[in-house]
Amino acid sequence: MKIGVLAELAKNIVGLEGSSEYDPSKHDGTLRKLLDVSRIKNLGWQARAGLEEKIQKTYASYTSQTRRDV
Repeated sequence: MKIGVLAELAKNIVGLEGSSEYDPSKHDGTLRKLLDVSRIKNLGWQARAGLEEKIQKTYASYTSQTRRDV
């Protein structure tokens, strides 16, 4: 997933408005970094939720915690 797509996903989940700006002259980080999940999959493990759902749950947890701290 490209960082721009991930940024838009996070922006939509938290309800931010506006646009994102990217500077194509800047280095974009590591071109590709993959985690080898073959060993854990061979043990039968499988993710139960997708990235969008996990970001939503993380944000909900964060906002509920920050409301308690105020």
